[in-house]
Amino acid sequence: MPWRELNRLQGWLMPPTMDELLPEDHPARVVAAFVDSLTPEDWTAMGVALEPQRMGVPAYHPRALLGVWLYGFMTGVRSSRKLEAACREQLPYLWLAGGQQPDHNTLWRFYQAHRAGMRGLLRKTIEAAAVLDLIDWDLQAVDGTKIQGDASNRLTFNEEQLQRLEERTLREIDHLEAAHDIGNASAPNLTAPIAEARTSLHRIRMAQHQLQLSANQHFVSLVDADARMMRRPHGGTVTGYNAQAVSARLRAKGREGESLLLLAAEVTQSPVDTGELPRLVDAAAEVGRAQLTVADAGYFSADTLGLLRERGMPVVMPEGRTFKDHPYHWRHFRYEPERDRYICPEDKLLKRRQQKFTRQTPAKLYGADPADCRVCPAFGDCTTSELHGRTITISEQSEVLEQHRRWMQTERADAALRRRPGLIESVFGIIKERQAGHRFLLRSIEAVEAEWSLLATAFNLRALSKHSRRLLELLASEPPTPATE
Repeated sequence: MPWRELNRLQGWLMPPTMDELLPEDHPARVVAAFVDSLTPEDWTAMGVALEPQRMGVPAYHPRALLGVWLYGFMTGVRSSRKLEAACREQLPYLWLAGGQQPDHNTLWRFYQAHRAGMRGLLRKTIEAAAVLDLIDWDLQAVDGTKIQGDASNRLTFNEEQLQRLEERTLREIDHLEAAHDIGNASAPNLTAPIAEARTSLHRIRMAQHQLQLSANQHFVSLVDADARMMRRPHGGTVTGYNAQAVSARLRAKGREGESLLLLAAEVTQSPVDTGELPRLVDAAAEVGRAQLTVADAGYFSADTLGLLRERGMPVVMPEGRTFKDHPYHWRHFRYEPERDRYICPEDKLLKRRQQKFTRQTPAKLYGADPADCRVCPAFGDCTTSELHGRTITISEQSEVLEQHRRWMQTERADAALRRRPGLIESVFGIIKERQAGHRFLLRSIEAVEAEWSLLATAFNLRALSKHSRRLLELLASEPPTPATE
């Protein structure tokens, strides 16, 4: 078999444009169309002024810089230095930048100045999918994942460890200052090490102050004070953040494959998911409202069920650990509404004793006669209180819990629960592996929120690129923001 001719100096017979080298269905075209479709109001919301300055050296257009960053988040290139190299070496980046090669400082300054405003781009991707009628609003799934922050477990300490570190740093400062005072002309200058040690001492004391102010925080990072030490579901700990997401399925048409779309993306410092569901459901409902939400047992709480019930938002959520199967659980007690009393499985009466509050929620306390409980064969299993006997507390939340338990036994709830893993868990795998989102590169909760939102925006653009023809037609139907020469 003969070889094809290899000539690295071969010239172009008919010089093509850069546009001809990029396939028509390439994801970079979706990014460019999305950026070009942004209105002046969208740019203003990001803090970008499209009107150029009349004096000075011409600057790179914001459309080029934003396109490069979005495509970088799509492909896992999230470092400004790597983006600089990509703009020199990779065709999609060259095409997005119009053949220009912005340096890493220019890229970083743009990202640093406008990343908070870029959080609004996620909603623009959802609106585009909604206009195309691609979102399946029947079911949405909620879940969270622990992501390593720009901090190390090695530099995360509790109060006792900080105390020992403070004492060691003070001894080090005393030693350096003593050596500095008696130093001669040939001795090294210790001014810089002393200043560095004093800076470390200041950070240690700020960390101690932070722990004293927060009763629920037991560890603090000297690198990122907003990061929290969290346990991973499969073992180990991470000093980072709890990233939350809401996803729904995109409808597949023709040859377009099935994919998922993120309807909301939030970040919390809490190591557990309890209490986060209402906020996520509200954020997802800003563009459209799903008929049903499914979440795992980590989100379960009576307060959450009550809030969602008030808002008319049905949710499928397993209760997790419960004692409902215990033979003397209060659910097995029979209620007589006409006499406002309960009868236990051993036919003992529990009369209403008083009105009380449970977590600031009105509740009723019912109790049996202690004498009846002491001679009951279930004493020791049902209750161990010889003084008060068996008591149960019934609140409005108890009624909500009962309704939710009956709902969870329906076929519809069971079917939705089985669909949950396929609707949300693959999202985190794609973000972490294909978009290099296995750790955050920025520090502070505000910066991490913007970073997570951009990862979600890029995830949606990846999903919408499967519908590139329809999306490009939609985005082209509105006049793009004109480029300013």
